[in-house]
Amino acid sequence: MIMVRPPLQLGTWGTIRTYGRVDGKWVPKPEIPPGAKIDSWRAMTQYCGHDGVTRQVERGSSSETKARRSLREALGKLSSQQAALDSSSHFKDAAALYLDQIQTRRRRTTYDRYKGRLEKHVFPEIGHLLLRECTVNRLEQFMTKLEHDEVAANTRRGIRTVLSGVIQYVIRNDETGTIKRNPVHDLSDIEGSTKKPVAMTAEQLRDFLAKLDADKIAKKSDLPDYIRFLFGTGTRFGEALAARWRDLNLTDETWNIQVEDTASATGP
Repeated sequence: MIMVRPPLQLGTWGTIRTYGRVDGKWVPKPEIPPGAKIDSWRAMTQYCGHDGVTRQVERGSSSETKARRSLREALGKLSSQQAALDSSSHFKDAAALYLDQIQTRRRRTTYDRYKGRLEKHVFPEIGHLLLRECTVNRLEQFMTKLEHDEVAANTRRGIRTVLSGVIQYVIRNDETGTIKRNPVHDLSDIEGSTKKPVAMTAEQLRDFLAKLDADKIAKKSDLPDYIRFLFGTGTRFGEALAARWRDLNLTDETWNIQVEDTASATGP
């Protein structure tokens, strides 16, 4: 007879598992070879939120004990704060829970970008507001202030995305149902675009390359050659790093390029 594991109750979590990073790979603790050098630890578990959705939550640290402690603290915070999330909660508290969700669902770069926007621009201005105080008028004033402070249009669009995400998260998790509409949807459109790139003059380029050549750390990392390759070819960063000698035609002859069969190609 197959025994079905009972589902997690709201605001609870399952067994905490730990992994050690060995030679660049995450290995479950029971499978770590004796005497292996562990760079860092990760603790993770399944958490059932108050919205009924079970998600993986994880935290990392330099030791297994610290990773477990950090995860338990995060789970305790999720369980207590999320249950009490309503229109009387502070925006900053709701944003912290939203970031926890982003950390488990999105790439690390997305989490870092959202967190940076909140900490640099949002929290100092409206982090102390109660959620019911985050009206269209107040948020419009905040966005207008960002424009007067000459925050770039694309950055303001990113901030607006984070604002909308936080409040939409509240709407989904507010059991009282007091917040029914996301006020960010009614904000004015953001006009403007990114600044146009400005090319260096010949004198500026010579000065820049001279300073680059004189930098010991840059020379040790082969940056002068890399930067000159970028300037000379106009390729992207990744394309320049991936370039091989056999990809370059340094003669006046015309090459006929044949695409390799990637399934059978071997070697660099």
